[in-house]
Amino acid sequence: MSDGSDIRLHLLWATELLISRVEGELRASSSLLANSEEKVRRIEEFICLVSSKLMGADPRKIRITARRRESWTTMSNLRLCRGSAPWQALMMLQRSHEDDEVPTLLVHDPRPAAEAVEAPGSPFGRPVVVPLAIGAVVAMPGWLEWSIRPLLPGSTCDVLRFDLSVATERA
Repeated sequence: MSDGSDIRLHLLWATELLISRVEGELRASSSLLANSEEKVRRIEEFICLVSSKLMGADPRKIRITARRRESWTTMSNLRLCRGSAPWQALMMLQRSHEDDEVPTLLVHDPRPAAEAVEAPGSPFGRPVVVPLAIGAVVAMPGWLEWSIRPLLPGSTCDVLRFDLSVATERA
């Protein structure tokens, strides 16, 4: 499912992102959610597998608590998003024009004084910039804020957002 080239990025204070990519028949397409339930199930398994590497948990214990598809347009990058669970993952589905520049994921550390450590003198710090090719998957802690810098005016890109948690055993 993956080409085996997962990348770990270390942010401030040992915060990590994990970047991977869906390959082969699972590669994301505009009709991903319209396709079979089997394909959606396999995509979710892949998200859990990639996220488990970051979370240090058994992929079978990772639960997707929410999944939603979003369309980002030229003005969408004015907002910041964050997960509603301890972990989150994003998957790039499509963009409106293949010849546009690749959209980028901007990851922001919302903790107090993070901007002073990242970029002294800059009021908002520097975000971590991750290019989002079609099929790219990024897993990160749920508290990190992010936005997508879309393409040219009139262009859009679609992403799947996943909120993730680890199932705990009850005594």
